[in-house]
Amino acid sequence: MDKKRHILVDTQGLLMHAIVQAADIQDRDCGAALVATLLGAFPFLTKLFADGGYRGQQFQGAVGRSLAAAMVEIVKRSDMAKAFVLLPRRWIVERTLAWLGRCRRLAKDWECLNRRALTFLCLASLRLMLRTLCNPTQCFRTDCKTAILLFFCLSISGCATSALDMAPRRPDQPWTPATTPEGEIVAGEQGISDKGSGYVLPANRALATGLPVPTINPAKVYSLSDLVDLAESTNPTTRIAWDDAKRAALAAGIVESAYLPQITASALTGWQSGGVKSGVTGVGSSSSSSLTGTVGALSMNWLLFDFGERAATIDAAKQLSVVSNIAFTEAHQQVILAVALTFYANSAAEARLATASQSLKNAETVQAAAEDRYNHGVGTVTEAAQARQGTAQAKLALVEATGRAQDAYVALLTAVGVSPTLKIKVADVSGRKLSPASVKPVENIIADALSRRPDIQGAYAAEKASVSKVYAAEAEFMPKVFVNAAGTYNEGNLNVSAIPSAGQNVPATLNVSGPRWGGSVFAGVAVPVYDGGSRAALLAQARSDADAAAARLERIRQDAVRQIVLADNALHTALQSYSASEALIAAAQKTFDSALDSYRSGEASVTDLNLAQTQLLQAKNASADSHAAALSAAATLAFATGALGGAPK
Repeated sequence: MDKKRHILVDTQGLLMHAIVQAADIQDRDCGAALVATLLGAFPFLTKLFADGGYRGQQFQGAVGRSLAAAMVEIVKRSDMAKAFVLLPRRWIVERTLAWLGRCRRLAKDWECLNRRALTFLCLASLRLMLRTLCNPTQCFRTDCKTAILLFFCLSISGCATSALDMAPRRPDQPWTPATTPEGEIVAGEQGISDKGSGYVLPANRALATGLPVPTINPAKVYSLSDLVDLAESTNPTTRIAWDDAKRAALAAGIVESAYLPQITASALTGWQSGGVKSGVTGVGSSSSSSLTGTVGALSMNWLLFDFGERAATIDAAKQLSVVSNIAFTEAHQQVILAVALTFYANSAAEARLATASQSLKNAETVQAAAEDRYNHGVGTVTEAAQARQGTAQAKLALVEATGRAQDAYVALLTAVGVSPTLKIKVADVSGRKLSPASVKPVENIIADALSRRPDIQGAYAAEKASVSKVYAAEAEFMPKVFVNAAGTYNEGNLNVSAIPSAGQNVPATLNVSGPRWGGSVFAGVAVPVYDGGSRAALLAQARSDADAAAARLERIRQDAVRQIVLADNALHTALQSYSASEALIAAAQKTFDSALDSYRSGEASVTDLNLAQTQLLQAKNASADSHAAALSAAATLAFATGALGGAPK
């Protein structure tokens, strides 16, 4: 893939910024990308000279956004010129490109990645700049330290902009990542453009593994309790809630460590060098010295008293741990509810499938009776055709019922957390008796639920945590009593005033000179005097959070009452619907049997028989749906009251 270099130089031709992109991208697009990375980098720029390829509103807009004070002047070749004409300012950039082309690594396009090509471009420009700075014939001389500092700064700037190569090349072309032989995407690498692959990611074979398959007994018929037990161990939701609870408990333990002292041991070895230059009239002298040695230090910081700030913070962390534990219990209840609802839905789908199968048998019986009447010269062709149409409709209904049963089975396995391709035997609860007398008054249910629901208890614990945070914010205004101790030993002749920090707690400032032991113990009081109002703002924020937590608790209580009432209404409605559907089945069955006998004796038409068959099918489906709805409503009511601790009985 060919590349194109876009550079920004000063009036002397020294590189200020650069970008490397694919050669098929227009100059104005790359110029806009180059200028977009200059935001705040060169605020002193007032004018930019650009080649004719950078003209257009896109480049002008990019300059206006990144370099608001800079003006752009496009250097164009005159239309009247017929031979070579030296264009003003443009020759400076061309000369820089010629200088860079003298480096063998840049003479050809050797690099596969744009960011590597940019790295070598920066190295070549650094070489050119250092040679210019260190050349004694130039008017701007500098020392070696300045050159090293300049090299470091330019290296850092080149590393930042080279990361653009990791992004997609164009907005209208697919992103083709670099991959390992197994198909895993390599971070930070840009693959070779392949427009034929389209907007499809490469296949990672490490992700092609299916869901874990638990130990299943193929001969066992799994009841709702068995499926709930299986879901609690295989569903990822329970493991996520468990990890969240452990993380909250560890957070509380981390906060409790504030009561203990912080002890830090440090050791360092090093070399020091210095010189002194002095002189009197006509006489000058200088001396230098070097020091070596090893320093060890042990320090302790202990906060003794803080007017209850740590106690309040620890109480808040413990309450948040209670919130996570309650969420763990609620997650299990949600899994149990999901398994129960899909279990009952699967049972209803199986009942509908059995009803559709029986309906097909009834339709075949009607068809046989119609054809028998036609063969004996009693029936008509229309009656026989209508009977065959009824059989075809029954077959279609059976196919649809089979598909819905399969979907319900997949939903059940998904709720359990196992592979949908797993084959297990599920218990049938379509014949389970329903008892309306076991339903309690809704007032008693609400009073018991408000004291047990996980979301209410979690909101209550969160409110207590927010109140503890208010106490901690108030304690920030009080003094703090602390103890600090340090012990040091210097082996050698180093003069150390402080132990260098390495991102961890380090001892207090030390003054170590000569080989000796040292130690110090301090006790003090730190009194906050002025912080620009940040403590007052944090206190106001904590009080607002406490008010919001109280309001959130009240809202959850109101939602809980509404959910319980709706679930209770749904349960009563489903029970009444099931009772009515049972009576409807008995009447529809009697009507169908009577219509079949009447049709065989010639007293009824095939239309009456088909209508009776359809009504019988609808009655049986209504009974199956209301039976499953009643069981689902009972499980939902138990979940709404917070009493769904296991499989519904």
